[in-house]
Formats: sequence, structure tokens, C-alpha cells
Amino acid sequence: MKMFSEKMSVQTPVRASFLKILVVFSAALSVAVCAILLYVYGYRYLTGDYLAIEMKTSVPGCGQVFFDTGLKYNEGQSYLFEIRPSSDFETYHVPLLESPIKSVRFDPLSNRGDFEIKSLTGTVRGKKVVILKGDELAQQIVPQRQIDIISIKPFFKGISTGEDPIFFMSMAMSFIEKDWAALLANW
Repeated sequence: MKMFSEKMSVQTPVRASFLKILVVFSAALSVAVCAILLYVYGYRYLTGDYLAIEMKTSVPGCGQVFFDTGLKYNEGQSYLFEIRPSSDFETYHVPLLESPIKSVRFDPLSNRGDFEIKSLTGTVRGKKVVILKGDELAQQIVPQRQIDIISIKPFFKGISTGEDPIFFMSMAMSFIEKDWAALLANW
């Protein structure tokens, strides 16, 4: 019995040291991964350059915003985010690109379902440069495919009828090219 307790006392400090090293390594790895993700995905958001989309839906899925900076719409200049079903409006923050934006395309859901958009707010350097709500928002949305408009008052309400619904924001050409592009160009 004495031998068994001696082995236990020898293994316990070694095991404890190993666990401490493992915990420290895991923490350091977590910090490094967070720093990389923050650098890659969150820097623009933290500096106050983002598009805030206030919307709700009854179905889960993904939303995706594409920015055309002169290279047409492509996956490399887009931001994909998870959409959560909710009876209340949720705000989704989409980091803006560093290049001047010529137009914006929004795919509100990745599957069939209803959605409502309360507002779109563009913020550059912490200043709101465009806020679209209600009628003003509805006038800017140009459905392209797989979206049926249900109503525009008090919020833009639509139904995604397919797996890849798309609409463009017409404000992109008039407002973004003038004001947003000027602000973005002065970084």
C-alpha cells in the first residue's frame, strides 16, 4: 500500500504541472486566434466602419452582403453572417471594405422564409452617413430574384421564395459614390 501512495504522490505534481501548462497554452492559443479573427474580420467594425441591418425573420439561415468596388460582386468582397429567427428585430453589423463602394447587394436569407427589414444604417469613422427606414428604405430596395414584396409599411416585409434571394440597394449608386466613397477615400 505504501508503494501505491508513493506513486500517486509522484504522479499528482507531474499531472498538475501538465494541466497548468495545458491551460496556459490553451489560453494563449485562444488569445492568438481571437487576435487574428479580430484583425481579419473585426478591425473595420471596431473603427466604426460598418453597415447595420436591423431585421427579423421566423427562419434561421445566413445573410450575405456583397460590395462592388469595381470588380463586380464576388465572394471575396462579401460578408456572410448568421441570421437568427426572432420575433424582435435583431441588429447585424457588417464591416465595410476599405475600398470605395460603388454598389451594394444584399441576400437577406439563404433559404425560404419571411423577413422584415426595419432599417439600414451606414456608419463610417463612427459617424452615421446614411440611415434608411420605412418608405425611404423601401424605395431603395430593388428585388432581383426569389423575393416577393409583401408590404413596405411600416417596415419592408418580404418573402424569400428560393435558396438564393437577391436585392440591390439603389442608394448605392447615388449616395455611396458621392458621400461614402469620399469618406472612405480619406482613410
